[in-house]
Amino acid sequence: LFAGGGGMGASGGRGTAVCEVAAPPKVVWGILLDCKSYGGGLPSCKFAKVYHSSGMRTRRVKVHMKLDAVVKAFDCYYDHTYDPQKNMLTWTLDADKTSDFTDVQGQWYVEKHPSRKDCSRVWYSADVSLPPWLPSMVVGKLMSSAGKKSCAFIKTYSEKQWARESRGSLFARMKPTKGAASTEAN
Repeated sequence: LFAGGGGMGASGGRGTAVCEVAAPPKVVWGILLDCKSYGGGLPSCKFAKVYHSSGMRTRRVKVHMKLDAVVKAFDCYYDHTYDPQKNMLTWTLDADKTSDFTDVQGQWYVEKHPSRKDCSRVWYSADVSLPPWLPSMVVGKLMSSAGKKSCAFIKTYSEKQWARESRGSLFARMKPTKGAASTEAN
């Protein structure tokens, strides 16, 4: 299952996508909450720097990102809120900073896959208002691919992380301890 789509208006639109990830939700959340790793990983994100982080259970993370949109690199300041009880990470533009986008509202929702062990189902949705001077062709391209590319990033990084973790725990179970090896040898 991998679906995506987008709608577009004169200066913005919506990107949505859903995908299945061969990694449990805790691994997916680890990737999603590592906002500083978005730079160079998340499509079009050339730079990401966390400039504020607070909270223990419900977390708030503010991130400055530079997004490459072919005609211009956009500076955006995002305010993320992670609510583990709702399995959701939401974001808007930081009202205390000036961003190149006019408005952004988005969310990630992650749940345990209903039928596959150690897998997740991940939803992405974002509404974006872009500057009116941006050509509608560029706006359309951005909105039609944003969700799909974002889900592909999360899928790829989460599955790689899960493979590393799984391989590590498998080797740990297979490898005998020194004490066990010397006992068997006697």
